[in-house]
Amino acid sequence: MMTILAFLALISYAYGQHAHCYMQLTVSDTSGGSLTIQTLNDSLVKMVQSRMGNTSACVYYSQGAEFCGYSIVSMSTTDNHFQHTTPVHHYTDDINFSEWTQSGSDVVVQAGSKSEPTSIGDYDTNFCNIF
Repeated sequence: MMTILAFLALISYAYGQHAHCYMQLTVSDTSGGSLTIQTLNDSLVKMVQSRMGNTSACVYYSQGAEFCGYSIVSMSTTDNHFQHTTPVHHYTDDINFSEWTQSGSDVVVQAGSKSEPTSIGDYDTNFCNIF
């Protein structure tokens, strides 16, 4: 089981009318094992895949689909780019996980979520996208 140990930096505010949130996460395996970058990356991708679209294929669809609407935009060895589109207003946020670093048995990663220009009024929900 992975647990977020620390938020070393957190900025969440509206810039113009585009909400965004950036932070550095330190993730640890609380079962006593050693977490690797690949294991964490695979876990993130699996989570996004289980929440794709705003249809019954999403594991949270029966709960109003707010936690659905995710998609994979691009993936590389240095950056994973996902998107989240809300079910009602169709606001779209870009989510990036980058600068992966192995630190002993922990993984440190930069995470960010930023509303696209057409997402005016999404009420700063970007922090939630990262979790």
